[in-house]
Amino acid sequence: METWCPIASDLITAPMVPKTKRMYESAWQIYDASFDSRVEAERFHPEGVLKFLLQQREGGKSLHLVRRQLSAIAFFAGLKGVLDPSKDLMVRRAIMGWERMTSPKEDARRLIAAARLAQLVTILVRVCSSPYEFSLFRFTYSLAFLVHSGWLAWGQGLSCLMSSSLIVLCV
Repeated sequence: METWCPIASDLITAPMVPKTKRMYESAWQIYDASFDSRVEAERFHPEGVLKFLLQQREGGKSLHLVRRQLSAIAFFAGLKGVLDPSKDLMVRRAIMGWERMTSPKEDARRLIAAARLAQLVTILVRVCSSPYEFSLFRFTYSLAFLVHSGWLAWGQGLSCLMSSSLIVLCV
Protein backbone atom coordinates (compact mmCIF):
# COMPACT_ATOMS: atom_id res chain seq x y z
CA MET A 1 0.00 0.00 0.00
CA GLU A 2 3.02 2.23 -0.30
CA THR A 3 1.62 3.90 -3.42
CA TRP A 4 -1.45 5.27 -1.60
CA CYS A 5 -1.33 8.36 0.57
CA PRO A 6 -1.88 7.63 4.29
CA ILE A 7 -5.39 9.10 4.33
CA ALA A 8 -6.55 6.95 1.41
CA SER A 9 -4.86 3.96 2.99
CA ASP A 10 -6.78 4.54 6.22
CA LEU A 11 -10.07 4.88 4.34
CA ILE A 12 -9.50 1.67 2.40
CA THR A 13 -8.55 -0.38 5.44
CA ALA A 14 -11.06 1.21 7.87
CA PRO A 15 -13.71 -1.52 7.33
CA MET A 16 -11.16 -4.17 8.35
CA VAL A 17 -10.88 -5.56 11.83
CA PRO A 18 -7.53 -4.39 13.27
CA LYS A 19 -6.32 -7.97 13.72
CA THR A 20 -7.02 -8.74 10.04
CA LYS A 21 -5.27 -5.55 8.98
CA ARG A 22 -2.17 -6.50 11.00
CA MET A 23 -2.24 -10.04 9.64
CA TYR A 24 -2.54 -8.81 6.03
CA GLU A 25 0.30 -6.33 6.46
CA SER A 26 2.51 -8.97 8.08
CA ALA A 27 1.69 -11.51 5.35
CA TRP A 28 2.37 -8.92 2.65
CA GLN A 29 5.78 -8.09 4.13
CA ILE A 30 6.72 -11.77 4.08
CA TYR A 31 5.43 -12.15 0.52
CA ASP A 32 7.06 -8.93 -0.69
CA ALA A 33 10.41 -9.86 0.88
CA SER A 34 10.47 -13.08 -1.13
CA PHE A 35 10.88 -11.11 -4.39
CA ASP A 36 13.73 -9.22 -5.94
CA SER A 37 12.78 -5.54 -5.72
CA ARG A 38 13.52 -5.05 -9.44
CA VAL A 39 10.84 -7.48 -10.60
CA GLU A 40 7.56 -5.71 -9.72
CA ALA A 41 5.44 -7.57 -12.29
CA GLU A 42 6.31 -10.96 -10.82
CA ARG A 43 4.60 -10.12 -7.52
CA PHE A 44 1.15 -10.23 -9.07
CA HIS A 45 1.79 -13.00 -11.55
CA PRO A 46 0.60 -16.54 -10.78
CA GLU A 47 4.14 -17.89 -11.24
CA GLY A 48 5.35 -15.56 -8.51
CA VAL A 49 2.63 -16.83 -6.20
CA LEU A 50 3.54 -20.43 -7.07
CA LYS A 51 7.20 -19.74 -6.22
CA PHE A 52 6.07 -18.25 -2.93
CA LEU A 53 3.91 -21.32 -2.20
CA LEU A 54 6.88 -23.59 -2.84
CA GLN A 55 9.08 -21.51 -0.53
CA GLN A 56 6.46 -21.68 2.21
CA ARG A 57 5.98 -25.43 1.80
CA GLU A 58 9.71 -26.08 1.86
CA GLY A 59 9.94 -23.82 4.92
CA GLY A 60 7.47 -26.07 6.73
CA LYS A 61 4.67 -23.51 6.92
CA SER A 62 1.14 -24.73 7.46
CA LEU A 63 -1.48 -24.72 4.74
CA HIS A 64 -3.74 -22.67 7.02
CA LEU A 65 -1.10 -19.92 7.26
CA VAL A 66 -0.51 -19.95 3.51
CA ARG A 67 -4.24 -19.58 2.84
CA ARG A 68 -4.30 -16.52 5.08
CA GLN A 69 -1.30 -15.16 3.20
CA LEU A 70 -3.11 -15.73 -0.10
CA SER A 71 -6.01 -13.67 1.23
CA ALA A 72 -3.59 -10.84 1.90
CA ILE A 73 -2.10 -11.18 -1.58
CA ALA A 74 -5.59 -11.02 -3.07
CA PHE A 75 -6.36 -7.90 -1.05
CA PHE A 76 -3.22 -6.08 -2.13
CA ALA A 77 -3.68 -7.17 -5.74
CA GLY A 78 -7.12 -5.54 -5.63
CA LEU A 79 -5.56 -2.35 -4.26
CA LYS A 80 -3.09 -2.34 -7.13
CA GLY A 81 -5.92 -2.85 -9.60
CA VAL A 82 -4.60 -6.12 -10.99
CA LEU A 83 -6.23 -9.53 -11.22
CA ASP A 84 -5.96 -11.70 -8.15
CA PRO A 85 -3.13 -14.17 -8.86
CA SER A 86 -4.36 -16.53 -6.13
CA LYS A 87 -7.46 -17.29 -8.24
CA ASP A 88 -5.36 -18.63 -11.09
CA LEU A 89 -6.06 -22.27 -11.96
CA MET A 90 -2.48 -23.38 -11.31
CA VAL A 91 -2.35 -21.69 -7.90
CA ARG A 92 -5.70 -23.19 -6.87
CA ARG A 93 -4.60 -26.63 -8.06
CA ALA A 94 -1.32 -26.31 -6.17
CA ILE A 95 -3.25 -25.51 -2.98
CA MET A 96 -5.54 -28.48 -3.59
CA GLY A 97 -2.52 -30.72 -4.13
CA TRP A 98 -0.88 -29.44 -0.96
CA GLU A 99 -4.07 -30.14 0.93
CA ARG A 100 -4.31 -33.66 -0.46
CA MET A 101 -0.64 -34.42 0.24
CA THR A 102 -0.91 -33.21 3.83
CA SER A 103 -1.67 -36.13 6.09
CA PRO A 104 -4.83 -35.58 8.07
CA LYS A 105 -4.42 -35.04 11.79
CA GLU A 106 -5.51 -37.87 14.01
CA ASP A 107 -8.93 -37.27 15.47
CA ALA A 108 -8.36 -36.34 19.11
CA ARG A 109 -11.99 -36.85 20.05
CA ARG A 110 -12.69 -39.99 22.02
CA LEU A 111 -15.72 -42.13 21.45
CA ILE A 112 -18.20 -42.24 24.27
CA ALA A 113 -18.35 -45.79 25.55
CA ALA A 114 -20.65 -46.96 28.30
CA ALA A 115 -17.77 -46.86 30.80
CA ARG A 116 -16.94 -43.26 29.89
CA LEU A 117 -20.60 -42.31 30.17
CA ALA A 118 -20.64 -43.81 33.66
CA GLN A 119 -17.58 -41.66 34.54
CA LEU A 120 -19.35 -38.55 33.26
CA VAL A 121 -22.41 -39.35 35.34
CA THR A 122 -20.33 -39.82 38.51
CA ILE A 123 -18.64 -36.45 37.90
CA LEU A 124 -22.07 -34.84 37.61
CA VAL A 125 -22.66 -35.49 41.31
CA ARG A 126 -19.83 -33.07 42.15
CA VAL A 127 -20.67 -30.50 39.47
CA CYS A 128 -24.44 -30.13 39.63
CA SER A 129 -25.98 -27.78 42.15
CA SER A 130 -29.21 -29.70 42.78
CA PRO A 131 -30.64 -33.21 42.49
CA TYR A 132 -32.94 -31.94 39.74
CA GLU A 133 -30.00 -30.64 37.71
CA PHE A 134 -28.18 -33.93 38.26
CA SER A 135 -31.17 -35.94 37.01
CA LEU A 136 -31.64 -33.64 34.03
CA PHE A 137 -28.02 -33.93 32.86
CA ARG A 138 -27.86 -37.65 33.59
CA PHE A 139 -30.93 -38.23 31.42
CA THR A 140 -29.69 -35.92 28.66
CA TYR A 141 -26.25 -37.56 28.51
CA SER A 142 -27.78 -41.04 28.53
CA LEU A 143 -30.29 -40.20 25.82
CA ALA A 144 -27.60 -38.62 23.63
CA PHE A 145 -25.41 -41.69 24.12
CA LEU A 146 -28.22 -44.07 23.18
CA VAL A 147 -29.20 -42.10 20.08
CA HIS A 148 -25.59 -41.69 18.95
CA SER A 149 -24.71 -45.33 19.48
CA GLY A 150 -27.80 -46.51 17.62
CA TRP A 151 -29.49 -48.21 20.54
CA LEU A 152 -32.39 -45.79 20.35
CA ALA A 153 -33.87 -44.68 17.05
CA TRP A 154 -36.12 -41.64 16.92
CA GLY A 155 -39.07 -43.60 15.55
CA GLN A 156 -39.17 -46.18 18.35
CA GLY A 157 -41.13 -43.99 20.75
CA LEU A 158 -41.58 -44.43 24.50
CA SER A 159 -41.57 -48.23 24.51
CA CYS A 160 -37.81 -48.17 24.03
CA LEU A 161 -37.33 -45.78 26.95
CA MET A 162 -38.12 -48.66 29.26
CA SER A 163 -35.38 -50.86 27.78
CA SER A 164 -32.90 -52.26 30.27
CA SER A 165 -29.92 -50.43 28.74
CA LEU A 166 -31.47 -47.00 29.41
CA ILE A 167 -32.49 -47.91 32.92
CA VAL A 168 -29.02 -49.21 33.71
CA LEU A 169 -27.38 -46.07 32.31
CA CYS A 170 -29.84 -43.62 33.87
CA VAL A 171 -30.01 -45.09 37.33
